[in-house]
Amino acid sequence: SRYTNTLLQSTLTYDKFIGNHDINAVAGASFEKTKNSYVKVWGEGFFNDVLTNVSSATIFTDASAYETGSGLASYFGRVNYGYDSRYLLTLSARVDGSSKFAKDNQYAFFPAAALAWRVSNESFLENSKVIDDLKFRASIGTTGQQDFGDYAWRTLFETADYGPDPSIIVTQLGNDKLKWETTDQLDLGVDFSLFNGRLSGGVGYYTKTTKDALFTAITPGSTGYSTIIANIGNTENKGV
Repeated sequence: SRYTNTLLQSTLTYDKFIGNHDINAVAGASFEKTKNSYVKVWGEGFFNDVLTNVSSATIFTDASAYETGSGLASYFGRVNYGYDSRYLLTLSARVDGSSKFAKDNQYAFFPAAALAWRVSNESFLENSKVIDDLKFRASIGTTGQQDFGDYAWRTLFETADYGPDPSIIVTQLGNDKLKWETTDQLDLGVDFSLFNGRLSGGVGYYTKTTKDALFTAITPGSTGYSTIIANIGNTENKGV
């Protein structure tokens, strides 16, 4: 058996200070390919235990082989901006394309943004004896998920025996409507440190909504198959 994972990733980084302005930017691309395969052969009638090569068997019993693989192409960028260590902004975006989806649904766009205000660096709190650090923050963004089988969108076939005759049978029903599962999340929060670090912590609120969740769906018995992968779920989580 053999499992291989090949990853090529390139990034370009830019850093610049201009007065009170701090800029950091990253752009890049990555390409990933995975492959998993095995070959199994059974035999009987070895002359002794030293002959471990299956070709040394006097009786050939059976054999099987399997191979699967997938690829992911990604293009991404991020910009961090800070002004006077008081106002902080992050913008990011990525495009991902997965071979696990049919051609029309392979690519998806995932943006994100975050904003923070470090109030403790403002002049009206500069000499505070109570507040060491106080920061308000907010962020919003979208992520994607494609964690399922390599060929779930395709109908698969294999050879088999139909009585004395060779045949081809369907082993998997495909779903070419499969698309990325996406999650949108909003975070609001405040971080603080008081009394020379004696009291510190943070309070946050979040809401997370997942759309087109990937689940195993039950198919009608008339299809001859019991399940299929499909985008059939939406969920929401929120809390403090």
